[in-house]
Amino acid sequence: MSPCRRRVLRSLSETARHDEAMPTGSRTGRPSKGDRRVVFSRHPRAQADVIEELARARGLTLTEVMVALTAVGLNHLSEAQLPPEREVLPETA
Repeated sequence: MSPCRRRVLRSLSETARHDEAMPTGSRTGRPSKGDRRVVFSRHPRAQADVIEELARARGLTLTEVMVALTAVGLNHLSEAQLPPEREVLPETA
């Protein structure tokens, strides 16, 4: 298993731990995970299949898996195969 894959799996394991007790009182539902924004992305089918399998195997949501994978990826930007920067065109009226 590659070091990168081990880091991803370790990160997913840490994400899967929900040691926080539910608050008592009249509040229902899941505890807050903090300030978040919706980010959409389209993945090649093979990647999406792996993401779905990771989520299913760990009992997590796709969002939880993507947050964990993104956190690992952001720590390894030098390894990312990003497309070249695009020229920014001036805005026109």
